[in-house]
Amino acid sequence: MKLYFYIRRFWKLPWVEIKLLIKGFSLCLLLIVLVNIIPFKYYLGLLRKRKALLHINEEKESIIKLVQKTIKRIERLSPINFSCLVKSCIIKILLNSYGIDNSLKLGVAVKSQQLLIAHAYVKVEDYFIYLNKKKMHEVFSID
Repeated sequence: MKLYFYIRRFWKLPWVEIKLLIKGFSLCLLLIVLVNIIPFKYYLGLLRKRKALLHINEEKESIIKLVQKTIKRIERLSPINFSCLVKSCIIKILLNSYGIDNSLKLGVAVKSQQLLIAHAYVKVEDYFIYLNKKKMHEVFSID
């Protein structure tokens, strides 16, 4: 019964959101395989920057909110738990497809004396799009 509810709700979404959700979920499945099998340096080409198509801030904000909403839907509906790297890569690819300048950041936080925690997050200008962790020291950035 719950599955039927989600299917009906899915088809009531606007076409743009359906398309973005399908694209995001298929990217999740692809990136899970890539992250677990192939080293990161070999698929950096997927994350390359595209020309900025949007110059109006209102449109950028609405698209950023739509991408955030899509990632939250994917997290909620998926039986698989995705890592922060996979989620950040998906956000970067989706924002690149709309021509929004963004950067994927890889950072490290010190939890205790001998424990480091790695984390990935996305920024547009100075605004954290998703997965912001305080006290992260940026180690690597992909623009």
